[in-house]
Amino acid sequence: MEKKLIFNQSDFFYTLAGASVLTGILVLFTQI
Repeated sequence: MEKKLIFNQSDFFYTLAGASVLTGILVLFTQI
């Protein structure tokens, strides 16, 4: 199994989604 140095669009999408979810949870907790 060789890892690709170049990120796939799916990997980028998952990273972006994860980051947005984390920031969303953070904002939610700070607003409470």
